[in-house]
Amino acid sequence: MVGYFISLIAAWVYYSRSRYFPPSRGWRLPASWPRWLGVLLILLAACVYVAEWDWAVGILIWMVAVPAAFCSVVYLFNIQQRYALFWLAVLAVFLIIDLVN
Repeated sequence: MVGYFISLIAAWVYYSRSRYFPPSRGWRLPASWPRWLGVLLILLAACVYVAEWDWAVGILIWMVAVPAAFCSVVYLFNIQQRYALFWLAVLAVFLIIDLVN
């Protein structure tokens, strides 16, 4: 779950700098932030998955989690504001449960 949240942040770094980001959302990153920060976060997510699992399983889970995170970020930023906050809260609850266990 921690690796997935790191992947979500990396996806947000890329998506907020793209031209497809909805202008009605105020969560766009400033232009001074480098895009390679997203690459570092994706690699950090890979390291987290490999540390939690074995090499092969960690890389396979990472290869599924990164596209899922990118799809989730696009979905969260293109639905209505109240639903986006609800799904962010659901993800936060899963992160807390994962960190406690």
